[in-house]
Amino acid sequence: QDLAALKGKELSSEDVKNLVSGALLFLRVLIGNHDSWPKNEGFDPLEKFYDRIIDLVSGTIRDILDGHDYTVKHLRTLVREHIQICEQFAVKSGLQVRMLHPSMARAKTVTLRLQECMNPVAARSCQVVLVANFHVGVALEEWKPGMGQRVGMQVGTVLTETDFEKSKLKDVDTHMGLLRVWSCRGRIFKS
Repeated sequence: QDLAALKGKELSSEDVKNLVSGALLFLRVLIGNHDSWPKNEGFDPLEKFYDRIIDLVSGTIRDILDGHDYTVKHLRTLVREHIQICEQFAVKSGLQVRMLHPSMARAKTVTLRLQECMNPVAARSCQVVLVANFHVGVALEEWKPGMGQRVGMQVGTVLTETDFEKSKLKDVDTHMGLLRVWSCRGRIFKS
């Protein structure tokens, strides 16, 4: 809802909190190999990420609410609840989504790694499989009896032209992945 449309209406602090919570998307994070390597050295690179993104989102929400004379107590906590570290989750329609970031080298066959990631026991029950680490962008659809349509997406990288890639003679796909799936009762009917 637009806060301007609510101007002049009496809203409890709980009402405002529920509006903010309902407007926030969930950010689901999978810890990748670049995030896990430094942990052996005693620090968590994602710690700064969490603090910065919570500050950014909380500050933006606070500015909007202040402009309409509303406040939310414990706003940082509310925002933090919408950031989740996980490998698998369900969306409202019941689809199961699995995220993978395997520590494997790329292959000459573009779909090979995505196909391998869709087959492990943990991913077999998921209609959507998201994969990172191979720096190659590719999408794959398959039909499974009993489950119906499945979709796999392997995203490239948002970094490009780094010294690491150059030293390994890597040609990487640089992009963000966007997957749109229409589903009902835990089954995909269009992707």
